[in-house]
Amino acid sequence: MKAMYEKALTACRICSSNECEPHLEKSGVQIYQCQSCGVQFWNPEHIEEIEKIYSRDYFVSESAPTGYNNYFSLEQALRKVFRKRLKRMKKMNPGIATCLEVGSGPGFFLDEATRFHIRATGVEVSEFACAWGRNHLNISLIAGKVEDSSLPRDSFDVACMWDVIEHLPNPVSTLRHIRGLLKSGGELWLSTGDAGSLAARLSGKRWHLYTIPEHLFFFNGKSIRKALQLAGFEMRLSFHETVYVPLSYIRERLVKTLNLPLPFLKKSKILIPINLFDVMTVYARKSPAV
Repeated sequence: MKAMYEKALTACRICSSNECEPHLEKSGVQIYQCQSCGVQFWNPEHIEEIEKIYSRDYFVSESAPTGYNNYFSLEQALRKVFRKRLKRMKKMNPGIATCLEVGSGPGFFLDEATRFHIRATGVEVSEFACAWGRNHLNISLIAGKVEDSSLPRDSFDVACMWDVIEHLPNPVSTLRHIRGLLKSGGELWLSTGDAGSLAARLSGKRWHLYTIPEHLFFFNGKSIRKALQLAGFEMRLSFHETVYVPLSYIRERLVKTLNLPLPFLKKSKILIPINLFDVMTVYARKSPAV
């Protein structure tokens, strides 16, 4: 994998600092840490090869080394989390009427948003996921990158990125584009792993969110704030949220990330509340000027 993906380090891909040092190796690639903003990252040589992984196999394949055995088995758990998030969003801003989701997958969040009387539009790079969402949920999904879309500027009250920013080749650039699509005072909600958390630091290279090659960045509180600031956002709130996952998914992560042979719980749908305090949910607002 290293020969295929990794290229030499130049500078921090968030703050452009040259003060970056090797942090750890995972799956044959070197992960660096910026000593200025704190972000961890690696440098793929051929980003287009990584983007190709978001095919059907990424969402539904037990044999593929990346992605999910069956993403759709998470639907009940994801919808439960999304409803909780939407209630919080509406409580903080009852006037939300339009929402953009970047990295929508098959669209479960978009579908839940419509039930909260929000006009929701999604952008998703996976053609497979877009086709599934359109065919099964009848939702508005645009295939491709948000930077390449023809969405009008200043048109959304809120944008959401759930477990997406760590996948992006140029997070600050994408955030700047999203900022332009938001109305004045528009809001941004996102979630991402917290590489500065106790769980991440104790786990080292075995941390469950060091997933290569799909995850390109590993943020902590300082680096996500810096990325938002550079993109023209003011971070207002960050917290570690309790989510719900089926027991089968916990087994799947142990198998795919730690290579543990676990023959049981393959199809268990029992939902478990879980909070390792290693995933940040972040709320930010569009700054008046960049």
